Parts: sequence; C-alpha cells; structure tokens
Amino acid sequence: MTARSGSTVPPIATREWTRSLAPEVELISVRVLGASLKGSAGVFATGVEWCIDNGIDVANLSLSTTNERWAETFHELLDAATFRRMLVVSAMANERKRTIPSEFHMALAGRSCRG
Repeated sequence: MTARSGSTVPPIATREWTRSLAPEVELISVRVLGASLKGSAGVFATGVEWCIDNGIDVANLSLSTTNERWAETFHELLDAATFRRMLVVSAMANERKRTIPSEFHMALAGRSCRG
C-alpha cells in the first residue's frame, strides 16, 4: 500500500503512528504548495492527477479549494480515482462555504474541530 499526503510535511508522530499500524506502508509527500505555503488550484489538481497516474492507494490531500472554476476538473479527477480504487481524503472548510473536492461523494471529507 502506498499513501500520499498533500500537506507540507507530514508530522513525524503521524509517520511513526502509521508505521506502527502498517510497517510496510510507503509514505511519500507530493508538494503542491510553494515556499510561502500558498499554491493554485491548478497545481493542486496536477498533484491529484499524479497520485492517480502513479497508482496511489490513499491520497490524503489535506487541502481543498473554494474556486468553483475547478469543480468540474476535480470531479473528473475524483471519478478517475474512484475507478482506480484510490481513496481520496480531502479537507473541508471550517466555515459554511463550498470546498472542492471534499464536497464530492467520492471523497472522504474531514475538518478540524475547536477544542
């Protein structure tokens, strides 16, 4: 099994915890954010496409976009991921607004909660 993370650097504790449960897992980060920790929906989509093309089993995106111009692109990408049996985990916004691709039924969506 191969797992990918879209976050800037997966925490060491998360890696250690994951390896304690699945010692054979391969964890690789796909960088879609620049040095300022900002990026574009296009680069984000390219990262998701890379995961699909490279046979990733689980993609933890840790990101989403509110840019509605990208809804169709991300819907097509998640559709392709589903047909390749790739689980996509995507972040939701913490306020009530559209978050793409986490709003699609093909994604497992998560959000943070306040203490």
